[in-house]
Amino acid sequence: MSLEIPATVFDDVEMMLYALMAIRKCYPFSVESLEDRNDLKKKFHAHPQDYLGRNNRFLVPFAQLLFAQQGRRAIDYPVLIDSMKKSSKFNDRMPFIVHFGRRGRISIE
Repeated sequence: MSLEIPATVFDDVEMMLYALMAIRKCYPFSVESLEDRNDLKKKFHAHPQDYLGRNNRFLVPFAQLLFAQQGRRAIDYPVLIDSMKKSSKFNDRMPFIVHFGRRGRISIE
């Protein structure tokens, strides 16, 4: 989905966001054509809150901060990490288990 533009550090963090969305069973880009997918991606960048449902609202501040940094050479990781810590209910001091299920599904317990 890079529109024939070489990948950047921003793209790596963006793909991490999409991986988190997949873990949370949020698939907003499930359309057939590449053109439709790119159009959805542009809309998602402009208004991520419209595509992240109630259970995934904690990702909205992270997505907004990330997309605001798109044109920069470097990503401000501390700001993104702080945003995630403040908006999620996840206790980062508690151990967790990543489950790899059938059909490529991933979940965290």
